[in-house]
Amino acid sequence: MNAPVSMTLTSPSLASFADLFGREISNLVIQEIEIPLIQRDYAQGRNTESVKRIRDNFIRTLCSAVMPRGGTVDLDFVFGDVESSGKFCPLDGQQRLTTLFLLHCYLAWRTGTIGKNEPWSRFTYATRPSARDFCYFLVSCFPDFSACLSEWIRDQSDYLPTWEHDPSVQSMLTVLDTIHRSFEGAELSDFQAAWKRLIDKENPAIRFHVLPMAANGLTDSLYIKMNSRGRPLTAFENFKAHFEALLKRAGHNGVEYFSKNVDTVWSDILWPYRGVDNLIDNEFMRYFRFITEINAWRVNLEFKAGLHDDYLAEQVYGVDAPEAADSVDFLFKAFDAWKQVHIKQEFANVLTSQRSAQSGALLIFNSFEEEDVDLFHACCRHYGTRKWTLAHTLLLYGILIHRIHRTEEFPKRIRILRNLVEASEDEIRAGERNNMPKLLDETSAVIVHGDLEQVATFNQVQVEHEQLKAQMLQAVRGLEADLHAVEDHDLMRGGLTVFDLAPQHFGQRAKAFLAIFDKSAHPQQWKTLTAALLTKGDYSRREVRWTGHRLADIGAPKNDEPWRELFRRRKFERVHPASNSLMELLDAVSVGKMALGDLTQIYLNADTTLKDWRYYFVKYDVMRDGASGRYTISPNGGYQVCMLDKERLSSYYRDPYLLAIVHQSGIAGNRIANPGWPYSFSGLETGPRVLTLARSGIQIQCVQEGWRISCEPSNSNQTVILDQICTSLNIATDGPNRLYSIPQTGGVDDVDRVHVGATLLYEMVAAGL
Repeated sequence: MNAPVSMTLTSPSLASFADLFGREISNLVIQEIEIPLIQRDYAQGRNTESVKRIRDNFIRTLCSAVMPRGGTVDLDFVFGDVESSGKFCPLDGQQRLTTLFLLHCYLAWRTGTIGKNEPWSRFTYATRPSARDFCYFLVSCFPDFSACLSEWIRDQSDYLPTWEHDPSVQSMLTVLDTIHRSFEGAELSDFQAAWKRLIDKENPAIRFHVLPMAANGLTDSLYIKMNSRGRPLTAFENFKAHFEALLKRAGHNGVEYFSKNVDTVWSDILWPYRGVDNLIDNEFMRYFRFITEINAWRVNLEFKAGLHDDYLAEQVYGVDAPEAADSVDFLFKAFDAWKQVHIKQEFANVLTSQRSAQSGALLIFNSFEEEDVDLFHACCRHYGTRKWTLAHTLLLYGILIHRIHRTEEFPKRIRILRNLVEASEDEIRAGERNNMPKLLDETSAVIVHGDLEQVATFNQVQVEHEQLKAQMLQAVRGLEADLHAVEDHDLMRGGLTVFDLAPQHFGQRAKAFLAIFDKSAHPQQWKTLTAALLTKGDYSRREVRWTGHRLADIGAPKNDEPWRELFRRRKFERVHPASNSLMELLDAVSVGKMALGDLTQIYLNADTTLKDWRYYFVKYDVMRDGASGRYTISPNGGYQVCMLDKERLSSYYRDPYLLAIVHQSGIAGNRIANPGWPYSFSGLETGPRVLTLARSGIQIQCVQEGWRISCEPSNSNQTVILDQICTSLNIATDGPNRLYSIPQTGGVDDVDRVHVGATLLYEMVAAGL
């Protein structure tokens, strides 16, 4: 067998277990691996529920990785150094190395490889002689796999009784059984392929980063920090030691500063936010991760969301990291910014989640249930979870750089940042189309310099409107309170792109908006407002579908989100489609002192009002009942409409015209045969939607020309009744279909089709149809 190639190792390097043997560290070649006396027992085979769950997942991951279609698994860092005899003593990584040794033993057995002749077999324990002897015993085994693996091993003549009392040996037996179960059903060819992938020098299936200790000037005190006999280390303890080692290796001047502060000043900052375990470990690591990811974005460093903290730290602060010194400096400042500060009170002074005219704090719309507006606390508790968003990251970053730079006009600038963040849901993203580096730069430009000219990534419509707001406030003094009040309205959330910012009208329009859009004072106001707005024009979004029908968003009766979306101006819209209608409505309310109900009656009674879909939507409340505020409307008068409760046609929906005639007729629900009425329709908007009568099976459909009646009843008496009704109402008969025509001019109704349809329906049901 060829001797392994030596290579000098002075910085983190990827290696596999087998490939570690023969590597050179500090001019010494690794000949064997010995778990040092200071290490605790091998623990991955302990029989507790939590350990079993971790073990099963870990072994399953390793075994899947070595199979032919498995992916590469990285096991983070292994720290250690080589003694003069060539013995590698791992300081951190004992558990992983032992499991890998056992995996090599198992696959060597399955492929007929003589383990004791392989370099990787020189793996031993100094913790107990029994554990050392057991490792020697394993590499000489040739098990019979027809029985339980651990039972076969225990049944061997050279299996020592004392091994039954060694916790490391018993753990190894348990792990071997787990490995054996994980390969259940595998064939010889699978084991051969797995063995090849495991020991592959170029592309091993399982690898880790090995970090030499003495080669990087690491001391015995660090050794003690990173491990202690009989006590498992926490992830936080390991992190502190690893990070201190990283700073030393990279030659940063802040090693002593970090060591001094991490367990003193910074721990004091985090102590009020400790968890139920009275530890700050997780809280520290989440805030550290927040700052580290910001540092990565600031230098355009790509990283995966699930990257381990230690490895991300190496990329951001390590020897080869771009602008590492600046990143370390910002990390320290990000902690120091909260020294001797009552953090919760500081955030309460700046932010609020309650709308109040008396509060000078900025209202935010993405506060937390428990932490409220304390974004530092929320970051320590939720960073990296679904509760924490990139919008939270930008707001906290804005507040953080204000504290670092002591910026001027902070209330004004943080308000602008909030408005930009709220308007930029589509622009705020990480991942493949990562905008965070640019957004962080622009956040800094806004907070530190108050400069909007450099803002090119946040929503540009909102940027333009922020500039227009500033011009309006310069033109007319005293509008700031009105502006902020409308910005803080829950439907606006900082975005007034639907508003005409003409300064001479803004004050009165703002007050009118706040009055009529006060949901707390008028719980049913949204439905009334929809009717009032429609009297001023078709303010809906106009998106024509391939069917010729268009999607129209007009606001929902109960849900706020459709209104927020409606009031946002889209990038491609030169003028907001709802602006004219809204401004006319606000002027009518503020100048004419008109009530919303009066406006709708004036519209309905006017001779000039066309009886197209707007007329019917204004007159009949039930037609505006869609939970999503979204409708599909046919061309011409708009007499074929789908009322969506969701945003797409993929779910069941209602037909508002059919719903209106049922509602107006007052007939009982049991007279309708449609399954699931009124949510009885699905499919494309061009398909027929009919109301089916339960007694006769007669169907009624709203069409462009009026009401189509189809499906003749099978009962001859009912046919006679239907003929009589049709004759009395002058309904034309054409075979099985009858059309109750609505008089029209230019394709628009001259009479109220809902009233006509309701009368028809009532007479049919009353006559027993």
